[in-house]
Amino acid sequence: MFMRSICKQSDYNPMRTILILMFLFTLSLSGFAQFKYEKESRVNKRDVPAFARNFVDSLNFSSKVKWYKEIGFSTVSFEAKTRHKGKRYSVEFSEAGSFEDIEIEIKPNEIPSEVYNEISNYLSHKHINYSIEKIQIQYTGDANRILDYFNNIGSGSGLVTNYEIVVAGKMDGTFKMIEYLFSKDGSLLQMTPITSDRTDNIEY
Repeated sequence: MFMRSICKQSDYNPMRTILILMFLFTLSLSGFAQFKYEKESRVNKRDVPAFARNFVDSLNFSSKVKWYKEIGFSTVSFEAKTRHKGKRYSVEFSEAGSFEDIEIEIKPNEIPSEVYNEISNYLSHKHINYSIEKIQIQYTGDANRILDYFNNIGSGSGLVTNYEIVVAGKMDGTFKMIEYLFSKDGSLLQMTPITSDRTDNIEY
């Protein structure tokens, strides 16, 4: 209907039509950017950038590490997943192999009570009802300091600690999967609706 009204104009200009279509396409892309999309598939360790492989080897995990390639709307990353000391770990890198973060799955009672209360109050305000699907503590910062900290030879100074929480909840009349990122003190940093296309369901 919109295109039909353009074509009916007596002063129809092909260049103007192209510009309008480009503008609409840009708007549609900006809408996609508000969602987190991940297509995940297993990859062989040898297909992972060398720095990422060596970094994970230096963490001395006690169990086998599985490598994944994740493709998003505009990003590609590599992720190592394993179990270590009874917890699920994931270590994420950029497509080029640069360190991004380490995430460890935890339980609600492993978050300081005052911080968890702050997070719970926010989620209750945001959703009519919801369930927490996963909680991870996230560490970011300098790669060398991360290695020192996880190998018990560093204090962890300079590292950034956040909480990543995946929630299934009702919002705007529909149920959605949403990934929330909260700071160490429980302040909201980011909220991202999730859509995924995982080709391998065995994550750890």
